Amino acid sequence: MLFRSDTARALGVDNVEFFSADVQADELRGPYDGAFSRFGTMFFASPVAALRNVKRALAPGALLVMVVWRQREDNPWTHAAELAVRAIIPPVDRGDEPTCGPGPFSMAGADTVSAQLLAAGYEKVRFERHDADICIGKNLEEALAFAKALGPAGEMIRLARAQGIDETERVDRALERALAPFVKPAGVFANASIARSSVPSRRS
Repeated sequence: MLFRSDTARALGVDNVEFFSADVQADELRGPYDGAFSRFGTMFFASPVAALRNVKRALAPGALLVMVVWRQREDNPWTHAAELAVRAIIPPVDRGDEPTCGPGPFSMAGADTVSAQLLAAGYEKVRFERHDADICIGKNLEEALAFAKALGPAGEMIRLARAQGIDETERVDRALERALAPFVKPAGVFANASIARSSVPSRRS
């Protein structure tokens, strides 16, 4: 937070304010003319409660814009690695191990998200799809490290190791095969598919 404030001041911008808060429960001040989330709302423990709290901080008719990942199958940048690891590591008991929570694909379903937004007090829900390649590494080695550290594949590996299951060698080979088709001269690029939703809060 300090870095962002210093950066704003260095740029001569003095009409911004930075603060941290629990979006689901804390007072968010306002009223604001708009709210924007980039890959954040998928991790709400209680989406409707959090979205409703955001609405309370918006001026009537203000716009909420969210960018979220679409379904796994349209996101091979992470799904290819997930499938490769799932074929090797058996399902494991999550137990008390920390997980990624609701997860990056919890808002992949348009019908579900529409229902959440309407229940939270928004209206005229609209979705726009956008696809583009995303770089997951400068080379295959970096892409392999990325896949093992983040996303569903990384979580499966971590949970398995916590229970004494270590398939590092087999997993590495499988991930290399899964990611090899995405290697290009400039790096490792795979398709990423997102949905952008724009919804005004109710005026009443």
